[in-house]
Formats: sequence, structure tokens, C-alpha cells
Amino acid sequence: MKIATRPVDTGSTAPPTVRSSLAYCDALARNAGANFYWGFHLLASEERLAMSALYAFARTTDDIVDEGTSSIAERDVQLERWRGELLAALNGVSSSSRILIAVADCARRFQLPVDELLALVDGCAQDLHKTRYETMDETLDYCRKVAGTVGLNMLAILGAKHPVAERAMLDLATAFQLTNILRDVPEDARRDRIYLPLDELKTHGVAEHEVLSGGSDALRRYMRQVGAQAKDRYRLSGAMSPHLAPRAANALTVMRCIYEGILDQILWRDCDVWSRRPKLSALRKARILLPVLFNSGLGNLISG
Repeated sequence: MKIATRPVDTGSTAPPTVRSSLAYCDALARNAGANFYWGFHLLASEERLAMSALYAFARTTDDIVDEGTSSIAERDVQLERWRGELLAALNGVSSSSRILIAVADCARRFQLPVDELLALVDGCAQDLHKTRYETMDETLDYCRKVAGTVGLNMLAILGAKHPVAERAMLDLATAFQLTNILRDVPEDARRDRIYLPLDELKTHGVAEHEVLSGGSDALRRYMRQVGAQAKDRYRLSGAMSPHLAPRAANALTVMRCIYEGILDQILWRDCDVWSRRPKLSALRKARILLPVLFNSGLGNLISG
């Protein structure tokens, strides 16, 4: 799934410092207008910078797969090199990548689940070779690899380790990714990718060419069912809140409301994602953020 334009991760002539690397990732997330960054506003500075580093890593990993004109074989090599550089940085080897410097620092300070970072790379690599998903189980497994991995790292940054919180975070991550899948059906079709499960499409009378060529009434009816599944996941993710500090709970509330707002827009448009890409305006996002910000105590929130 495309996240955004690939950033240029180049340093100055001097070796990048941890501080400058974290600032670089934060600026990247902010300037990209990432939906998640609206929730980052509610976190203390250390957590916000760690979230931005995680975002930058996920975005760059995804862009190695989706951006540029390199062949699949070349992108395989680039992704494997990126994976090796990540492992080296995590093991204390000096890196020239500000993103990897920031991630390695956060991994040490927040005890990030490194296996999940590696699984994210593997999940993105899957996009190079797998363009169809036969069953919903396969689609959900993909969601676990490319979204659940990020979610569990977010949870580590937020300091929540309870199994209930982990299950709820995986529900939230899956809801995010199902929303992405519905929103990006046309964009993924241009890359000859279909993430909606083929067996369920067939059951609902939808042929592959309808997904690839602009949709149909039958496809939109099925997409509404997938949207309902995502809504259920958003609801289940509420079980996480009691296991989070107030700031963390508020940050995730904003992220959830923004992404669920995109899903609501998709459903309100009867799943027409072809005529215009569903997204929330900055004003709409601010209307989600500001009540949470003020109800939580503005002075306390901005002190970090």
C-alpha cells in the first residue's frame, strides 16, 4: 500500500546525531501531513519523536517497494539491503541513515519488539511478488504483517504491555489497513494488486476485471461488508484505553477517529472510491483533535 512520496534520507557532511535524526523524522511525518501525526500532537516530546521515527521507517520501507522505476529484482535487493542496515543499526553499528539512527535509538529506549520491525519489512516485500489474496485469512495475515507490526511497536512506545491492549491494538491496526485497502482499490489496481479476497469477491458475483477497471454495483456492495468488518475492529479496539496512560489513550483516540472518519466517508459515498480519493480535510482533522486537546487539559498536554 502506498503511504507517500519516498523521502530523501541524506545527512550533512558531518555524521548525523541521534538528536538531528529524530528531528528529521519528526519533520518528515509533519510535512507529509500524515494522518497519524495529528495524534502525535498529544504525546510528550520523547514519545512523539519515537512515533515519528517509526512512521519514517514504515514509510521508507513501503516506498522502496512502491516508488521509482527499479525492477522487482532491484527492489528486492534494495529491501534486503535496508533490512540488513536495520539489523546493523540495532546492533550498534554506525549508520549514515538518519531514519535508522532514530529507530535504533528508540528501539533501545522503548524496548521495541525488533522482530515486528523485521516482519514489517517482510510484509512489504510480499507486495513485490504477491498481487492476489485468495481468502480473507490471507488478507488479514497481510494486515498483520504491514499494520499489526507497526501497531505493536506503537504500543511499546506508549508503554502498554497488557495482553488485552495488544489484542485491541491488533484490532485497531487491522481496521486501519482495511480502511486503506478500501480507499486504495483504484490505486492498487493500477499496480495490478487486489487485496480484497478473491473467493469472497466470486461469492458476491464480482470478477477480477471489475476491481481492476473501475468497479461495479456488486463490488461496492461487497466493499460495504468489508467496511462493516473494519467498523467492528474499530469498536473492539476500545478495550485498549484502560491500559494506557491518558495522553496515550487520547492520541490513539484522535488517530482512530481520523481513520474511522475516512472509512465513514467511503461508506457514505456508497464505496465510490474511483471518482475522488476519500480523505479528511485539515479542518475536519482539527475538529477531531481540538476537543480532545482541550478536554484533556491544554496546559498539561503541551508541557511535554
